[in-house]
Amino acid sequence: MAGNLWEQAQEMYPYIAGDPVMYKESFGKGNGSNYLEHWPANEEGDETYPRPKDFPIDKVGLEVYNPSTKPSDLAADYVSHSLVNTDPELKKYYSQFQETLKEPVARKRLAEQYGHAVTNEGETRDYNTWLQSSGIPAYFRGYTFNQWPDEFNQHAYTGKQKKLLDEVKTYLSKPKKSKD
Repeated sequence: MAGNLWEQAQEMYPYIAGDPVMYKESFGKGNGSNYLEHWPANEEGDETYPRPKDFPIDKVGLEVYNPSTKPSDLAADYVSHSLVNTDPELKKYYSQFQETLKEPVARKRLAEQYGHAVTNEGETRDYNTWLQSSGIPAYFRGYTFNQWPDEFNQHAYTGKQKKLLDEVKTYLSKPKKSKD
């Protein structure tokens, strides 16, 4: 694979190839534990993490802080924070995945993940805010983009969830159909 991480991500996941995403490497800028930042359109950031000045406000952006970031991590953030809201098929998959999280075992696992984030990652948001902006997106992409160890995935996801997320993997592995 050649090119920067975003170009490599587009090679790995042909569905996202050519999407109008701003990309920037800012190695060392993060807080040490974050690998990258997804900048939704119209998100300005805050005093601690302002939106990069060279990212137009009406465009989605990905800013990489850690050189250990993998191309699949970029695709994972883009899909789980943007495309699940804008792509009709991914929106459907994400909604179906959210429905599976109503089961008691999934709610318990998410509460444990939130506790870990508070204790070990400096999480300060309330549970519901964290759940919508970080918890569910991370759970959605953990298996889909191999961000979590296989051993963990074997017990963290139900068969129904794995089947659904395998469909997402297949969907992302094909180029978008042209609208000719």
